[in-house]
Amino acid sequence: MTRRLALVTIALVAAAWICLMQIPGANQNSHLALVTALAHGTPRVDAYHRWTGDVAYIDGHYYADKAPGLALATLPWYLALDAAGLRVRGPAASVPWPAAQTGMPVTAVWEVGVFGATLPAIVLLLLVWSTAERLVPGYGVAAALVVGTACLLAVLATMFFAHALSTCLGFAAFAVLVRAGRGPPRPARIAAAGLLAGLAVVVEFPLAIIAAALGLYAVAGTSGPVRRGLAYAGGVVVGVIPLLAFNTWAFGSPTKLAYTNAVIQPGASGHAVVGANSGGLFGVEVPSLRAGVELLFSGHGLLVLSPVLALATVGFVQLARSGHRAEAAVAAGIAACFLVFNAGYYLPFGGFPAGARFLVPAVPFLAVGVAAAWRSQPVVTVTLFLASAAVATAALVGRPLDESESAGAWFHRIEHGAFTRTVFHWISGGHAGLEILPVVALIVAAIAIGLAVTPRLRLDARTAVVAAAALVAWRIVYVGAPIMLRVDRQTGGWAGLIAVLALAVAIPLAFALEPRRAAAVLPALLLLPIAWPRFAAHTGIALVTIVLATAGMIGAVLAARRRPASA
Repeated sequence: MTRRLALVTIALVAAAWICLMQIPGANQNSHLALVTALAHGTPRVDAYHRWTGDVAYIDGHYYADKAPGLALATLPWYLALDAAGLRVRGPAASVPWPAAQTGMPVTAVWEVGVFGATLPAIVLLLLVWSTAERLVPGYGVAAALVVGTACLLAVLATMFFAHALSTCLGFAAFAVLVRAGRGPPRPARIAAAGLLAGLAVVVEFPLAIIAAALGLYAVAGTSGPVRRGLAYAGGVVVGVIPLLAFNTWAFGSPTKLAYTNAVIQPGASGHAVVGANSGGLFGVEVPSLRAGVELLFSGHGLLVLSPVLALATVGFVQLARSGHRAEAAVAAGIAACFLVFNAGYYLPFGGFPAGARFLVPAVPFLAVGVAAAWRSQPVVTVTLFLASAAVATAALVGRPLDESESAGAWFHRIEHGAFTRTVFHWISGGHAGLEILPVVALIVAAIAIGLAVTPRLRLDARTAVVAAAALVAWRIVYVGAPIMLRVDRQTGGWAGLIAVLALAVAIPLAFALEPRRAAAVLPALLLLPIAWPRFAAHTGIALVTIVLATAGMIGAVLAARRRPASA
């Protein structure tokens, strides 16, 4: 019965995703332009380059400035739609940019996105469920819920971006290795994992991070490491062959990538300014501490929008203690590497108004950690999960591709009836609220059923207080951290950055002390004013307040330890 309900949970999430029709944009249109070009037998998007600003201009021709994997994977579906007379055509070649980009029919990107993004995201949920269930029995559905309803992957599952497919392939490689076990080598399975990791690189080049990390996981601490290593490496080589073949076909060299000469500003010519990824290694230079903190704690930061993912750090410790040290290490390492890598990119958020999309490949690995935290700290985890799900759902239905400075914009749009378009648009009589209700109902039902099949937590007075404290702590971060970082950006200061780092220490410290020394948590009350925007905007005062709160908690613990010794 539990297995059936788990599948029902995932099916409900999938149905909600399929119903949503996000507006076209540069990224989606770029992938669609490449699919269309491939259908006409060419890697060049010369005839469709006005659909998007995300192009590269190389030797007098236009190319999509994307890895080709998503377009290659979607091509059979595109051809089937065309053969059936169901393909929705894009703007004519005579329509200039940006009118062609904004004038792309919503259904044109939706019908390819359902196959290229939504379907892989559904497969990813199944993989996360089964893999987490193996590592943390009873909490596989919880991990799938985190990925499907409480983070940015839920938003990207409804868009024709490459992230859902690449993340699915990267995590699938991990899932295969987990099933292969740490015992005698099974070359076929190890090679299959390498193949999946290689294919992930074809879809998104940074997935090489996962391919490398899983290579270490495949051989470290195992029997027969040489055979394992050779099998995995062979699979990776086979997996990247489509990329090498495409590059040779398109650019005459297997090592030349589409990032070359990416257009910064199309202008009237279509390539007025080029060189978007010219600095460092295709735009990646020395990682910036400020960029890393922004990726986590700005208005679109990963932990601001999905606070439940912060508990993965606790979960990885629990996972290691339960005998899965290698799995905990590789999952934590992948998450850390993606953060460092993206902190070095010249455009950390990739121009995406809904969040840190380049960190999405690490999300299913974090979800495994969250599943372990859910088992050991159920009250805090469930509370932060529900907060994360509320934000993610607001993003899904609140037109996530529209400009927004923070998650507040999504709630503001919902309040004013500005919703994402759905497949119910034509039968709702033009009433946006009516057409979005079935989607929200599907998500709520998925969460309710998923929580029902997850081991239930005990709720009493103490756990209720802890749950409330978790919400308050998130609210402090949700309001205070983005404001402090924004003040720094406006003034060129540093106090906000240091204050956010101090806050990232103070809040976990308060929860770590709570079970044993409740009195030591009292200084944490000094953090409450950070949730007041005007207070947080005074970054120097906020920094002093956070430091005093932290020092107070540590001092109270030390004083409590000294008292028994002197008695």
